[in-house]
Amino acid sequence: MRASRKLSPYARMLLLSFATLAGCRSTNEALLDKAGKPLAKMDPAAYRLAVAPFQIDPTLKENSGLWGLKRSAEELQQDLVRALEELRTASDIVALDSADSLNAYQNKADLLLVPRLREASFKRTGSSRTALSSALWFTTWIGSLYVEDASYDARFMVEYDLIDPYSGVHVADDEQASSNAVDLTFLERNDAFSGNFFLTMLIPPFLTADDEKITAEALLQKSTTLVAAQLKTYLKETLPSRELALLTSVHLWAPTNGARLTGPTDLHCDIIAKRVVTEIVVLVNDNLYRKWEESELPSVGEQAWRGNFRCPVNLESIEVDKPGKNIIRLLFNVAGQWASRSILVYRAPTKKQKGSAS
Repeated sequence: MRASRKLSPYARMLLLSFATLAGCRSTNEALLDKAGKPLAKMDPAAYRLAVAPFQIDPTLKENSGLWGLKRSAEELQQDLVRALEELRTASDIVALDSADSLNAYQNKADLLLVPRLREASFKRTGSSRTALSSALWFTTWIGSLYVEDASYDARFMVEYDLIDPYSGVHVADDEQASSNAVDLTFLERNDAFSGNFFLTMLIPPFLTADDEKITAEALLQKSTTLVAAQLKTYLKETLPSRELALLTSVHLWAPTNGARLTGPTDLHCDIIAKRVVTEIVVLVNDNLYRKWEESELPSVGEQAWRGNFRCPVNLESIEVDKPGKNIIRLLFNVAGQWASRSILVYRAPTKKQKGSAS
């Protein structure tokens, strides 16, 4: 019988340190939903979201603390798109080269996001978690490099509009998403094997200085993620009622947006509108799957529901054959005004597709 291998005291201490570190690592509440679960695990909003380049207040560069990156409008746009994708904010996200609603419509977007940078000011305010950092520095050294031990006043405020690409109507105006405070680890604010890195062998990391450019990059990325989290919350929790107040809202029952499929899927949803629904089109990966003319839909009386109109869409066993990402697009006409939603599903490759790929 093989004898069990015992860990050395140092290895046990190292494992205990990292377990402690994992338990103590902070999670910003803005990245959690109401139930305390990560927003990234929440179903994406059922939109193809077009993101316009940032509009930047030219006075920001004069009083910006660590703002030394000279980010362009397009680079800020790329940062935001990355953060939105990481948080699974919408079914599909596309970057545009202008804030034109026609451009968004031509890119088959359901919604256009126009962001404006109103504030960008970063400065270090002090140290945090010094006891944990010191304990890990004394016991393992390397564990202390992963403690969020530096606190910053990270004022990054984005004002944005949401526009319906079909009509040009502003669904939301001058909404705000922002960050205020951010914590960083040593390795988020300094390079490995830099002068400050070797200095941590003599003093705890929270006593070392920052590499300004690296720190500014990390603060910008974390602040942008916090802005993206607030955008996702708005799209999921606030926008549906705003949309219905203007014209339409869609209640998706199946499939779960972002679902992973192993076979065909059903589509069940209700289109809730201020006026009667007169036409519906369903596309699967931009290919026509089903179309209903006005004569095939419920009558005005049948659609009447609680002071609005409700038109159900029920399709069974939709074949989604493309491995990976697929978009089921729902387009509908409400009294002459078109609108759309995009539903994301993933399909696992079949054995035959796996064989052909290899």
